[in-house]
Amino acid sequence: MFENLKKQIRNPYVFSILTRIMMVLAAFLFTVIQSRFLGPELKGQVAVVNSYTGITSILFEFGIHQAYPYFKKNTDRDIQPVFLRIALLQLLINAAVSVLAICCCISLCLQSMLQC
Repeated sequence: MFENLKKQIRNPYVFSILTRIMMVLAAFLFTVIQSRFLGPELKGQVAVVNSYTGITSILFEFGIHQAYPYFKKNTDRDIQPVFLRIALLQLLINAAVSVLAICCCISLCLQSMLQC
């Protein structure tokens, strides 16, 4: 029984489907926990930060994750180091934008608390 299960999990298509199912379940569980503990106001602020971070990451990705399989398939050069450097640069840019968004959100929260 376990051998058959291991064989099916090694299939890339089945593994991809299982991974997506697990990601959806984890996101749903996180949303439930987040809604329960943060309340509506803080959950809204977290949603704004996530939206800004998601939009900027889309803008800064430049489709690199889609270009790597194309170049790997169509060229004989070893392009992995170049793409890894670009991915690291993207990670740093996205992290900086995320920290900036969080700082802006914190300053807005502090301003609203001081006005009350």
